[in-house]
Amino acid sequence: MEYIEDYFNGIKTDDQKKDFEQRIVNDVSFSEDVAFYIATNAALKEKLRNEKKERFRESYDQTKTISMAARPAKRIWRYAAAASVVALLGFLSWFLLNTHQSAQQLAEKYVEQNWTILDVKMNDGGEDLQKGAALFNDRKLEGALAVFEGILKKDSTNFDALKYAGITSLLLKQYEKALDYFSLLAAESEVHANPGRLYESVTLLKRNRGGDETAAKIRLKEIVEKDMEGKKEAEQWLKQLR
Repeated sequence: MEYIEDYFNGIKTDDQKKDFEQRIVNDVSFSEDVAFYIATNAALKEKLRNEKKERFRESYDQTKTISMAARPAKRIWRYAAAASVVALLGFLSWFLLNTHQSAQQLAEKYVEQNWTILDVKMNDGGEDLQKGAALFNDRKLEGALAVFEGILKKDSTNFDALKYAGITSLLLKQYEKALDYFSLLAAESEVHANPGRLYESVTLLKRNRGGDETAAKIRLKEIVEKDMEGKKEAEQWLKQLR
């Protein structure tokens, strides 16, 4: 709390401020501490303001000597000060929430745009794959995953089954399982347009635990450097994640 208070009191060099703000982005626990500090100070200021108002009322009732001319100016000053505090707190809350969620927002947007429906053609993998896709599209995700995993028991290298099992696991928030499937997918070197690395990155950004964003960036840089499937998305995300 003392470290956080020093920041808001301006007792920091430019480099220290930069480190502090970067830590808010990368450290979930620390960002929660900062948010708690802001909320606590806001509550304390409100309590003190109410106490001052109460003392003012008592003094006014006793003396009745406050100048009528001074009251409007004081009132305007109080409103302006309160509005400034509210605006500052609102901005800080926006900053904390949006910087912390930006990685997840990128992943969620990709999921919404690309994985809402599985469009599986009959010649893409047979009846079982069709059945799994139908269950997925009906949002019966547990059943769909069971079908895809059943296909993989028969053929552990089935590219489409690996891809769909990973996607379904991600939507079920089974992130470790999704990463396992996407890693196996990425290892299929004979596939020309292999999105495995990109899908690993999406999963890491969606999970957003400590170190996940860094791990995702490593994969995204690999995609760009090796001109892999998903290069366009990787370049855009790397710009936004700086």
